[in-house]
Amino acid sequence: MKFVLFVVLACLVGVDVEAAQRPLSAGVRWHTYAHSSGDVYRVQVAPGGAVHLLFPAGLAGEPHCTDTCIEESTSTAAKGGRFRFRSVGTPGVGTVVVGWSGPPTERASALLSVAVVGRSQPLSIELRLARAEDGDTQVSFTPADAVPADVQVEKRVAELRAADANEFAKRLRDASARALHEQVLQTHQCSRVGARERKADAIFEVEEICHFGRKHFLTFSLTNRGSATLFPGTVLVTLGSGAAAMPVDYLSLPYFSKEGAEESGLLHKESVRGVVSFEVDDEEKARRFEVRWNEVRGANRQLVVPDVSF
Repeated sequence: MKFVLFVVLACLVGVDVEAAQRPLSAGVRWHTYAHSSGDVYRVQVAPGGAVHLLFPAGLAGEPHCTDTCIEESTSTAAKGGRFRFRSVGTPGVGTVVVGWSGPPTERASALLSVAVVGRSQPLSIELRLARAEDGDTQVSFTPADAVPADVQVEKRVAELRAADANEFAKRLRDASARALHEQVLQTHQCSRVGARERKADAIFEVEEICHFGRKHFLTFSLTNRGSATLFPGTVLVTLGSGAAAMPVDYLSLPYFSKEGAEESGLLHKESVRGVVSFEVDDEEKARRFEVRWNEVRGANRQLVVPDVSF
């Protein structure tokens, strides 16, 4: 029953939300700062990578860091990973390169203080160790009054889009949960089928049927008893059998509990459970159904469970 309810959610709300993207290209961001503020700016550092921190206003001194990071020119006998940083002399812009040295450490962080020209106090930059796909590659820090108006508008639009995407994702989660709860509160019924068919080394079992109004969810399992790989393939539900069989109105393709099972297949003695969802009305519900499994790769086997009733 838990397996069925888990899949109901995907069938009731068929929307995929793309994660909000960061401004500019992946790993490249910028910040604007006031001449006097106590803001802390976060930079994501990936193991094995380097992040270039750019300061167009120029550096007013050497950066300083907490004890969890060291200047790259400094040798240390300390064990474990450390953030490393170094100042780079580049014409027209102050640059600090930040990286990570040593084995990754969970929740590693450090505070880097960078004095910039024209600012009364150093910028506080929090360094956070991140996964490779989340790491920054370049982060720019620019005085707010030095950024052209059109660039500030572009940056603000990107921030608003990211906020809208996050808000949409939250509303979708709330709507999905509400839809699932409303369905569960409706009159529903689950009945055990337990019909099994076997052909050679493949076993196909129709386990259970649950219905929420016209929406039906049929769970099944496939087991491979042979040495050759078994590919789950497709599961078809029809009204009637034989030449007179009529397909039902599907809500979704078969969903398998093992991710990628359709491609990787099942090895010897391996099993997988699945569910297929469809709609039938009260008149159709009174008829007999047939459930057919087709292997679309490998040996192209077929198994049919006839006379399934609701």
